[in-house]
Amino acid sequence: MKSKILLVVTLFIALSFYAQSNLNQYKYVLVPEKYDFLKVANQYQINALTKFLFEKYGFLTLMEGENYPDDLLKDRCLALNSNILNSSSLFKTKLSVVLKDCNSQLVYTSSLGETREKDFAKAYHIALRNAFKPFETMDYKYEPVENSAKNENIAEKVVLVETSTDLNKENLTLKDQKIVEMDMDTKEINNVVPSTVVAASTLKETESKTEVLKVLYAQAIQNGYQIVDSSPKVVMILLETAKEDTFIVKGETAIVYKEDGFWYISRNDGLKLETELITIKF
Repeated sequence: MKSKILLVVTLFIALSFYAQSNLNQYKYVLVPEKYDFLKVANQYQINALTKFLFEKYGFLTLMEGENYPDDLLKDRCLALNSNILNSSSLFKTKLSVVLKDCNSQLVYTSSLGETREKDFAKAYHIALRNAFKPFETMDYKYEPVENSAKNENIAEKVVLVETSTDLNKENLTLKDQKIVEMDMDTKEINNVVPSTVVAASTLKETESKTEVLKVLYAQAIQNGYQIVDSSPKVVMILLETAKEDTFIVKGETAIVYKEDGFWYISRNDGLKLETELITIKF
């Protein structure tokens, strides 16, 4: 029994040391303005609390959309992209902290922060603070990686890609396209080449396969959102349903829903069903 306990403790220390040394090579942490499990940006002040907690444990933290420092503009790989995963159950709020590098490769996942608090705002704050507890013992300190080490890492990634199967290459390409389309700002989306749009829309068998995606913006209203274009002109009204990330389009026989990180509008006039990929910023 004692040997098992010693093994667990040793493993925990080793994992903590690895996580710390792995995180030390990143200078910044980026916090999104909105998490997927929330309806509006910084709801319940969760995003602001995330930034505060990262700063509390020594990380240089920026909100996405802020003016980035010159070194970060030149090298986006100096920053980790943060996210909060919500795996709550009926009686428990459960959150975990996730950090990914500039290539969307997982770098760190915290243990679950849990609480049985019923009030949403309080529950999210308690669970998030509990999820950050492992950072208390990390003693994070930025340690720049030598260029040679960076080049070796890049070379290793190239070898991995070149020796992968054709199927893995296709999966990697599709994953990269999803990341680009989800993370681009408005200017970048308007410049997406038709081939990227074709690949994404072919996946869902939509009809408009060669058109550049137009960006729409969601503005919260009672029981839903009004969707506007860049004019801004209201193009549709979305009404909430009991299913998360699924809305009824007011005045139409259509729904808008999210799947695999993409938004779609599905119309059915009684004669045929049409599904179209759309880009909405909430």
